Amino acid sequence: MTLNSAQFFKWSNRLILVGAIVPLLLFLGFAAAISFIDFNQYKPQIESEVAQRSGHELHIEGAIEVSVFPFAFSVGELALKNKASFAEKFGQENLLSVKQMRVEVSLWDLFINKQLSVVGLELIDPKLVLLRGQKAANWESVARLIPLFSKEEEGVSRRYANASLKDLDLFMRRVSAIATPKDEAIEADPVVTNALEDRLSDKAEELANPSDLNGAVVKDNLEVTAPNASDDLALQWHFESVIIKNGHFELQDAVVNHQAVVSNLNLLAFDVTLGKPFQVRTDFAYRNTLKARHYEFDLSADLDVSKDLSLWQVSDWQGAFKLKLPEAQKVPEMRLVTEGKRFSLNLLEDQIQVTDVQLKALGSQVTTSFSGFYGEQANLYGVVDVDGVNVQNWGRHLGVQMPDFVNEKALTEVKGQLNWALEAGTLNVSDMVLSWDESTLKGALWRKSAPQVSYAYDFTIDRLNLDDYRARFKDDAPMQKKDPATLADEPKPIEGKSVDLGRMESTYLPLAVPISTLRELNADGKLQIASLTAWGVTAQSVEMELKASQGKLQLAPFDADLYQGRLTSKLELDVNGKTPSYRWQGKTQQVQVGELLQAGWQTRPLGGALESHFDLNTLGSNASVLKQNLLGELNLSVTDGAFYGVDLDRLLAGQAVAEGDSTAFKSMEIKGPIKQGVFNIQKMGVDSQRFSASGFGSLDLNQGRIDTQMKVLVSNPIKALRHLKGMKVPVSYRGPLDQAVWSVNLQALLAEPGNQKKLVAQLKALLQ
Repeated sequence: MTLNSAQFFKWSNRLILVGAIVPLLLFLGFAAAISFIDFNQYKPQIESEVAQRSGHELHIEGAIEVSVFPFAFSVGELALKNKASFAEKFGQENLLSVKQMRVEVSLWDLFINKQLSVVGLELIDPKLVLLRGQKAANWESVARLIPLFSKEEEGVSRRYANASLKDLDLFMRRVSAIATPKDEAIEADPVVTNALEDRLSDKAEELANPSDLNGAVVKDNLEVTAPNASDDLALQWHFESVIIKNGHFELQDAVVNHQAVVSNLNLLAFDVTLGKPFQVRTDFAYRNTLKARHYEFDLSADLDVSKDLSLWQVSDWQGAFKLKLPEAQKVPEMRLVTEGKRFSLNLLEDQIQVTDVQLKALGSQVTTSFSGFYGEQANLYGVVDVDGVNVQNWGRHLGVQMPDFVNEKALTEVKGQLNWALEAGTLNVSDMVLSWDESTLKGALWRKSAPQVSYAYDFTIDRLNLDDYRARFKDDAPMQKKDPATLADEPKPIEGKSVDLGRMESTYLPLAVPISTLRELNADGKLQIASLTAWGVTAQSVEMELKASQGKLQLAPFDADLYQGRLTSKLELDVNGKTPSYRWQGKTQQVQVGELLQAGWQTRPLGGALESHFDLNTLGSNASVLKQNLLGELNLSVTDGAFYGVDLDRLLAGQAVAEGDSTAFKSMEIKGPIKQGVFNIQKMGVDSQRFSASGFGSLDLNQGRIDTQMKVLVSNPIKALRHLKGMKVPVSYRGPLDQAVWSVNLQALLAEPGNQKKLVAQLKALLQ
């Protein structure tokens, strides 16, 4: 029997109608069945299964709801409880809680491909709290639900540890069953895949042979099964969307007494497929107990994750974060902008690569790239470029107490670049070029972490003015209470001045270096400075070699060219006591003393070539206290010199001092001890063409005053002073260093017995 065209179209329409109605009826039947099923009746079974596997109670307080179109499961108010010991100690009842969870599943894959394909995941108010005590952590008992990584034997980089073989097999089932598109952006590395398969095989042999486990317990009924592609249901890791709203992550570590919190976490991602890049947008807040700072992040990036979850790559990210200090500090929030080209992480091989990461804030920019292997045996290499950093401004916004620098512009313009490498616990910083203010530093630095943290360096600096970095004591800072038993050990205030001791919470050296840092410093290095200025004195070609250990620092040699002469010395610093102590020993040769005095004390009463030997000791934390505590021995010799501001011939003739007056001498020697900042001149001798002198006196460095007395023996006077020939004329030099005055004591002149005889003889000669 043949069908005409009318009959053909009639039966075709019927078949099409049946083909359309049957699936529709099946779907309606499925929808009706779903609508009549009370999924809440399975709560006890779900809670029991999770508790059996994890050791933690699961409470599902909210309802379990299922919708047909879209086919989605929704669960409200679920919580994975902490064990009683952790809940009592930390006051945290839940390890994990979620206010609302919604999972959307593909009906097409379920009916056609017989795969449970999750296409959408939404979490509302998820909260994860990780707790670590002295002996255990709250996540350890659920670790077997997660593929963990730890170090493996020699020759194998990493393995799945602390998980049973059954758990490993289940994980590999899910990974191998993932359906991924052909044009995937990240392919699993064959080396990594083969290594992983070898490790699983080794694990199976290890568990199969109890004698190789060194006494470990092995269950007899443990079965090993390979992933089976013919399973009716397989988990496909593809999400059309992943949404997290108001997430919270918290870590409390009682071992190191530290807490870190990520809060207000929002995350949005679409078309999430392993092995294919997808975009992620997230914002969250972060804080920790180490610093009183609050961070707010807003980031977007492309994320790529390999099918075996071992390779993670973030690329082309952009974002910003805000840094806030407590309102009581009254510091405006700081906004930082970050962007980068690539961040790659290989979890199996402990490998990391970061390319062109930029951080911009407060008019400055930091750019860095690095790569290598992280972990216990880290080998990392990188470069850093810094431009326009205002250290004082950064310190203020970061809540760091910056010294009150004498120079307000100190450390306000820092830039530079360097290469660094971390190998076997040693940090090597090389090719360093760092510029700040008017200084440029070049050289290399090494930091070793074992057996103790120590440093070595080799630096050169073209110019360094330490006066720019002297720190003032803050008058408005509260005075610290003093122990009466220790007051006797402190410097006594000078009349007319006060000693600002204890006006800062931390003790600082005059150069604003924290004492606590120096106590912990272990260092050995060399420093050369082309031009160094300190307290107004400038030295050239400075050479210093530092050795620091156990709170004691030694600069030896500490040599320099100093005002056409040479300084040869060594400087020692001990910061183990309540107050830093110093000892400076050395000598000077052919130093132009007039230029030195003019630079350091803004006065020039004396000139000539200075030769000296000194052994000085002091203690203190600022310039005034250092001077008050200064003691030691000082021997000075000046040749081819002059006293400026006085013409001795005019002075002896009773004439007024005129501008530009000076008195030349061949040599001068001064010797004596220094006690509490006062140089006691026990011996002073001056020799010139017309006279010689001897005397004594004092130089008070605290008050900036000088008081000397000399007896000048006139041996070759000018014609106008011939009547003084052979006499000893008392001359004094007294007053503030910048206003000291020369004078003749006529009363003492007449009271001298030798002078009286000479005057009587000269008077008789005139009368004859």
